[in-house]
Formats: sequence, C-alpha cells, structure tokens
Amino acid sequence: MKIKLLSILIVCMATFVVIVGCSITPTSTPTPIATPTAVQNPDPWPGVSVYRDSNSPIMTRVNETFAIILPPTPLFGWGWQNNDLSAFSLLETKTVPGSGNEANPFGPNAFLFKALKIGTFQITLYVTSKPTQQLESFDIVVNP
Repeated sequence: MKIKLLSILIVCMATFVVIVGCSITPTSTPTPIATPTAVQNPDPWPGVSVYRDSNSPIMTRVNETFAIILPPTPLFGWGWQNNDLSAFSLLETKTVPGSGNEANPFGPNAFLFKALKIGTFQITLYVTSKPTQQLESFDIVVNP
C-alpha cells in the first residue's frame, strides 16, 4: 500500500514538473544591472564659476553669481558672514555628492552667491559649532 501511494506521488510530482517546466518560457534575457560610476564632486551649478581655494581672490561682476565649495563638515555644517551684508546675496546652499572617501558621506558643501555691489570684500565661512572653528575667508573683488 505504501509503495503504491509513493509511486502515485512520484508520478504526480513528475507530471507537475513537466507541465510547469515546459509551460514557463522566459520573455526576455535578463539584462545585467550596470554599476553606476560616481561623478566625484561635480560642479553644483553648471555654468557658474566655482572657487575652492581661499588663497586666490574671487573676481566677479555686479549681478553675477559664483560658488564657493568647502570640504564636508561632520555634524555642524558651514555658516557665513560678511561685514557688508548689502554686497552679496546667498542664493542657495547644497551638499555636493561625495566620492565616498570623505569623513562626511554627503560630500562638500556648496554656496551660491550673487554679487550686488562694486568693491572689495571678504566672505568668511565657518563651522557652526561652539566655539566657532575652521574659518575660511575668501577675498572678493566685484567689478562693474
């Protein structure tokens, strides 16, 4: 009796495998997923002059925009100050995607400014921790 039931079970399973196995056909060949290549620290605003070195002066014109990019800061982020607040407008800030090697996986911080007034100025960017630390000062010459 056990042998007969076992034989019926095996025949049923074999029939199921043949029916299901033959009726399933792939509709397409699977396409391998490409690993994206990281663009390391692209310019955050295409067409805008980007400055990273506070030892070189920024040369711009009234009503033109420029960007300053600084290294990532874990936890606190950057703040900025200028003695003449009517000279510049901060239009936008963003975090540039990092290469994955930075301490902060979000990457460098970018600031988009617009020059509003002719003259020579200085923008100081700082880490907003208590006490304030890691100052970066950029000299900026704004021409007509």
